[in-house]
Amino acid sequence: MVHSLKNESNAGIPILKWLVTEQNSYGGFGSTQDTVTALAALTNYGALYSKTRDLNIEVSTGAFSRNFLVNDNNAMVLQMAELPDVASEVQVSANGHGSALLQVTARYNVKSEAREKSFMLNVTIVEETQNFLKLRIYMRYLCFSVCIILLQI
Repeated sequence: MVHSLKNESNAGIPILKWLVTEQNSYGGFGSTQDTVTALAALTNYGALYSKTRDLNIEVSTGAFSRNFLVNDNNAMVLQMAELPDVASEVQVSANGHGSALLQVTARYNVKSEAREKSFMLNVTIVEETQNFLKLRIYMRYLCFSVCIILLQI
């Protein structure tokens, strides 16, 4: 933000590039405070760097193609498209003038390996009344390596 306040747009480009790499796939950063600070910096830089915007951005992969128009009226509006298939390559072309941020996110699931149980827990009700519950809790650690376990009641 310091570079944008000093009207030093070119000096901020390396910082801008790094900042964008820290952004998660949902548009946020590490914490709420990080997100507020980073988005303020990106917004300030965008306002400094692009006084007017008129961009046509085409995103394509295989048979899928989508155009995004970014102008002064919608520059702060999120535009998104879901690619129909898993793509190994995405082509992006832009023409016009101004700046825009493009983010491509790939989400996938990985089947986790079956894990062995690390402890056994057995809870038995010993005595129960309307205002009282006495339990017997039996816990056994099944792990043979050095580990820490905490049982809080």
